[in-house]
Amino acid sequence: MDLNQSPVRLGLVGLGEWGERLAEAAAATPEVEISHCYARTEATREAFAARYGYQPLPNYEAMLECEVLEAVALISPKRVHHEQILQAVEHGKHIFVDKPITATVEEGFEVVKAVEQAGLVLGTDHLCRWEGPQRRMKELLERGALGRLLMVDANISSGTGLDIKPGEWRWERSECPGGALIQIGIHHIDTLQYWLGPIVRVQGWQKHRYLDAPIDDTTVTLLEFENGMLGYLGSGYATALTSWIRVYGDAAIGIYDRFTGLSFQGEPLNSGPEDWAVPPATFTDPMLMIQEALADFARAVRSDGQAEVDARQALSALAVVLGAVESNETGRAVDIRDLLRRAGADGSL
Repeated sequence: MDLNQSPVRLGLVGLGEWGERLAEAAAATPEVEISHCYARTEATREAFAARYGYQPLPNYEAMLECEVLEAVALISPKRVHHEQILQAVEHGKHIFVDKPITATVEEGFEVVKAVEQAGLVLGTDHLCRWEGPQRRMKELLERGALGRLLMVDANISSGTGLDIKPGEWRWERSECPGGALIQIGIHHIDTLQYWLGPIVRVQGWQKHRYLDAPIDDTTVTLLEFENGMLGYLGSGYATALTSWIRVYGDAAIGIYDRFTGLSFQGEPLNSGPEDWAVPPATFTDPMLMIQEALADFARAVRSDGQAEVDARQALSALAVVLGAVESNETGRAVDIRDLLRRAGADGSL
């Protein structure tokens, strides 16, 4: 951080498990400073504020009216993102928001328009693209290391759905359309579009098989990219941990694995084995990725720029998820561009 610039001061909304992670990451990120916090339950916010040295606020409106705050970090259920973001825009606050950006594509499009018209920064915690191996894969793909690209297959799954309890928002199908796909599969969707460009058509299947929660725990999505590539994405909520992506080129296959890093099969072009030697990340320690996302957000605020994963990119990832959910319901493939048009989005999304 430029020492001549002060850190971006945020208020934190949502003080559960992920709010704790964000607070810990912010404390290690010099570009940002969290100074105020809010949760609906007074005891929760008082305890959280005491633990981190924050000032607790009685409601969200008080946070928006706090003049020392430049931005809000919304680690809240997606059903309230739309309203909270629009309120923040009305008060001239920048926004860092948990994924997915909103509950519906229509709401997401309204958020995009509001943020852009106000000239504010919206950043999201689509974190996985900040992993070292994912950044390196992007570089290698841009270098043409795999040759002409043909297809991709991927899976991101975990057993965290087994821990969902009645009364939690994730328990409800209305809150969690697509189940595992909107909760964790959306991370790979962001990565795939970061690496390979827009996904323009999907065919999706989702099933509830093993969870006590009545949400879908087993999902398969077929993908068509704007560049002509085809792909597969699996995402489960009741399995052992896994996270991998294989990109197939006519020269080599590039393999990303959350546990082992990068590797390849074949004869990559314009690169050697040393280019693929990147230490893997882990599921249990996302701190560095959160720090990178927060630092990027702060740089965008200070430069009057835009966050790397801004409102439009977050909406694009949500549209792919909800397109797959619609496909499962109708039994037909869904054109993502048509879905966005039906929601009122312009042709640039």
